[in-house]
Amino acid sequence: MALAVDAAAGDDALPAPVKSALDRYGLPADSISIHVADASRGETLLSYRADEPRNPASVMKLVTTYAALDLLGPGFTWRTGYHVDRSPRDGVLDGNLYIVGGGDPMILAEDFLRDLFLLRQRGVRHIKGNLVVVDGYFDESSIDTAPIDEQPERAYNAWPGSLVVNFRATRFVVAPAGQRIDAFADPPASTLRIDNRIKPIEGTCRERDNHVAVKVTARDPTTVTLSGRYGTACDSLGITRSVLDADDYLFGVFDALWSTLGGRIDGRLVRDSLPEGATRILERESRPLAEVLRGVNKYSNNLMARSLLLTLGAEVYGPPGSVESGRVAVRSWLNARGLSMPALAIDNGAGLSRRARITARGLAGLLADAFGHPFRDELLSSLSLVGIDGSTRRRLQDREQAGRYRLKTGLLRGVRAAAGYGLTRRGTPIVIVVLQNSGRIGYGNGNAVQDAVLAYLHENF
Repeated sequence: MALAVDAAAGDDALPAPVKSALDRYGLPADSISIHVADASRGETLLSYRADEPRNPASVMKLVTTYAALDLLGPGFTWRTGYHVDRSPRDGVLDGNLYIVGGGDPMILAEDFLRDLFLLRQRGVRHIKGNLVVVDGYFDESSIDTAPIDEQPERAYNAWPGSLVVNFRATRFVVAPAGQRIDAFADPPASTLRIDNRIKPIEGTCRERDNHVAVKVTARDPTTVTLSGRYGTACDSLGITRSVLDADDYLFGVFDALWSTLGGRIDGRLVRDSLPEGATRILERESRPLAEVLRGVNKYSNNLMARSLLLTLGAEVYGPPGSVESGRVAVRSWLNARGLSMPALAIDNGAGLSRRARITARGLAGLLADAFGHPFRDELLSSLSLVGIDGSTRRRLQDREQAGRYRLKTGLLRGVRAAAGYGLTRRGTPIVIVVLQNSGRIGYGNGNAVQDAVLAYLHENF
């Protein structure tokens, strides 16, 4: 059976289980937009308020990642160069080390450590000059660095750049050690000091008894205080935050990792251009785009998605890529593919925005187009498998629908969204978009309504 519902229909057009879920949580019927279509035939199966522009939160990443996949190709890579202005002699570089950022959004701490190891292999041990970061692939001035929802220390608020290591994030590890609680930073940074004030609790490990707070000291932003209490019988705990200034973070991680390899640097971090005559002694190639997309969509990495938008600007129109040139690249691409999205406001490409807008029908049209694309499998494999991995790994685990939906989800205060693909009980491949905007929407009730939609689709189509 196929149920076609007019986009402007009233509350009665909602399937009864979905209406019941909304009523259960006191959510108004006009807080949700739904568009579902047969992915193979293009036939609309369910549509409700599908032309109403709504904030999609992180579901916006589907627009950015599909555009990047089509325009750049799944094998696209970024390159980061290491240069010197003088040749090292006897392990001593009597000059600067230059790192030319190429926009790689996924240089993990272990990748950076390997780069530094290779620098040691190339004869660099003691750097007498500075660590010089060469920007230029991105227009850094176009990037909005203001945090959303006044949470500057949350890792999801970290912004992109031509050179970013480990997403500018620090994982504070709280680890019981006998009768005390140790704490350390991963990755380490020589510019970061931890003031550990966590009180140990003896006995059983109960979640309700444990509470650890991370706070940056106002008078010294390079000192982080960990306070609260934690059970000595518990396993270790990791809390991820972005607490250091961008330059302090990059230099601190470089200095700490360089030191573990027996290296030394006398200078500091500066940002400048690459001088004429500088010699490249090492170049790193990133993971391919297809692999990067899994980090963006399965785990909803905002910094990586924002980097993709800037990369599109740089690759389509030439560096430096800006937020605006990235937006123009996406809009031009949509027009070229014949995808009509008049309500689209892409903002930063990650959905980490109060200004972003999209319609359920417009996004469903994009997903239907992607379903017929030669690179479809790369996009599908980047989405979270409901009940199995990524951001939806804990949902529907004990139900028949587990593993039958591949979704990108979105969450902001007052916003809950999900979009992607499914395979119903009857074997119908479907495109699904659910956008919820309401001051009453939260993580739990938003998920419950979405799950009601998924269950209904699974049983009826």
